[in-house]
Amino acid sequence: MRGGLTHRDRQEYATKLTLIGVFISIFTAFANRMSRPGRREMKTIGPFDLVLLGLATLRLGRLVSYDLIAEPLRRPFTRTVPDETGAGDTVAPRDESGLKRSLGQLISCPICSGTWIAAALVYGLHLLPNATRLFLAVFSTTGLAEILNALTEALSWTGQYARTLTGENGRSQHDDGPDRPARKGRSGNLKGENSMGDVVTKSIIVKADPETVYRFWSDFENFPLFMKNIESVQNTGGKMSHWKMKGPLGKTLEWDAETTLLEPNQRIAWSTKDHGDGDLTTSGQVTFMPLPERGETQITVMLQYEPKAGLAGDVAEKLFANPEKMLDEDLRNFKDYIEGRYERTA
Repeated sequence: MRGGLTHRDRQEYATKLTLIGVFISIFTAFANRMSRPGRREMKTIGPFDLVLLGLATLRLGRLVSYDLIAEPLRRPFTRTVPDETGAGDTVAPRDESGLKRSLGQLISCPICSGTWIAAALVYGLHLLPNATRLFLAVFSTTGLAEILNALTEALSWTGQYARTLTGENGRSQHDDGPDRPARKGRSGNLKGENSMGDVVTKSIIVKADPETVYRFWSDFENFPLFMKNIESVQNTGGKMSHWKMKGPLGKTLEWDAETTLLEPNQRIAWSTKDHGDGDLTTSGQVTFMPLPERGETQITVMLQYEPKAGLAGDVAEKLFANPEKMLDEDLRNFKDYIEGRYERTA
């Protein structure tokens, strides 16, 4: 090692500098060509052209980085991995060195590749204006459609959230009649009886095969080993289990859950929906996606919960004040445990 850099680091920097040099060389060659005496003066790119260029660059950048149709082209340089946020899969450079890794980093970043795409489109506007404008018309339209689709999904989510606050039956949160007593939900909102609870989804990757992970998760009595707030889970026969959760000020929450789905090495689900005598209404599922190339498994957990009225509900409100953080800590504990590094504290 010299100067704090490994051979791989120096190789990676050299290839990145080479790519930058190629970009600058193409830019310089184009500028020189367009500035030769006797050539027609370059047409000014107007505001409308900039809008088309921006939309087309957005769409093409995402096509190159994420779309399945381009996967055969980027496969030599990238690999598909689970997104750390839990939002499905994403693209990452292959764990190699040299030019292949640098190209993988470029391709997997739509903003990075977008610089090359935008430059190519600008060059095309001057060298082949008619063909490039036709090309721009197609991809700027699909780029605009992608933006509108994202806005539609955002508005749909906002509407769903608003319905959660007022109750899915469409009544106002202040319109609970005598035959339907109001209940206090999170943040002091009143919910109708059919309102949705909070839903939390998290993912993590562990160095274990799906069979090992599934075998551990399918026995709910293992949960206290990595879920710090679960005091105990007891299998009570059939598909039923009894849960105890430690709450603040020495309080304990208890409920019965039914295992609703067992797909070996793939998925487990549970729910208290039809067993509503406990202190908490909850449901959840965990899925296991194998990553055979690395001998790992992606675990994705989805939890939905709804505190009930009364003291138990108030305890649950405090306990689930930050459910995302709580689930994230539990999954990290599981990762440490299953990988042989976890020592449970009292």
